[in-house]
Amino acid sequence: MLLKKALVFFVFFFIKDCYAQDSLATQSLTAEQMKSRQWIIGGINVAGYGGSLILLNSTWYKNYPRTSFHTFDDSKEWLQTDKVGHAWTAYNTG
Repeated sequence: MLLKKALVFFVFFFIKDCYAQDSLATQSLTAEQMKSRQWIIGGINVAGYGGSLILLNSTWYKNYPRTSFHTFDDSKEWLQTDKVGHAWTAYNTG
């Protein structure tokens, strides 16, 4: 049973990082096509990021009071799990 779980974990979380590319690329894009694609992808990224922030604000933080920026020691409350999450996200993003 443990082997089956490990195999499922491997398939779903490690295989996603395997990519195949054709070493003999037969199609190249012109500068105009590249610029057009950059604008399209940039627009999708801006809209997706902005939309996700608006959605997060309206669903998660809507019923909580707003305060100014502050820090506090949350080691007794969250047991540093948020720090691990931020480190993991930064590692995968970078």
